[in-house]
Amino acid sequence: MKKIFFILSFIFVLFFYSPLIANQGVPVTWDGEFKTGTRVEEVLKEKGEPDKKIGPVGTLQVEKWYYGKEIVVIMNGYVIDSFYISWQR
Repeated sequence: MKKIFFILSFIFVLFFYSPLIANQGVPVTWDGEFKTGTRVEEVLKEKGEPDKKIGPVGTLQVEKWYYGKEIVVIMNGYVIDSFYISWQR
């Protein structure tokens, strides 16, 4: 009985959820405008306030700043990564 339930559950997930998962696409990233080591003041001067901020988190004060499709990762007042992201099918 447990095997039948498992098989039916697997078939249900396979047929009903796989199209939803497959339609999500794949994240594609490429380098952003800011190099590692750029000060936060330069980012704010060039881009202004971000559309969305997450953080600071942790003892190293890591933040993510979102500018449209560009994401700028900041730690202790310096850029540690900057990249663009989009979803493609």
